[in-house]
Amino acid sequence: MRAGIEWRQRRLGSEPLRWTAGALLLLLGAPLLYLSESFLAIGNPTPANVAVALATGLLPVALVASLAGRARHGLRNWAARLEAVALGAAIQWCLVLATWGLLPLMLWR
Repeated sequence: MRAGIEWRQRRLGSEPLRWTAGALLLLLGAPLLYLSESFLAIGNPTPANVAVALATGLLPVALVASLAGRARHGLRNWAARLEAVALGAAIQWCLVLATWGLLPLMLWR
């Protein structure tokens, strides 16, 4: 049992996409806070809106960290290169959304 946990920690510790996966999990969990508030409070800085703003603000940082980790681990095979291209495209899309003022998503602005 202990060997399995240590193996998992070593495996996840070296996984370049762990930062992006964590940011996406935050992004999936944040809207659940909307269930506890009124529909009329969507335009106010409520805990749900602040959580969504933080999650969408952390997403580009996590993408850059994952791309740096992918580059550090090497781009030897086609899957690694495909991951790098996908991360680059996601970073580019985040830049477009930030230019349009949509990233981070703050519904109270």
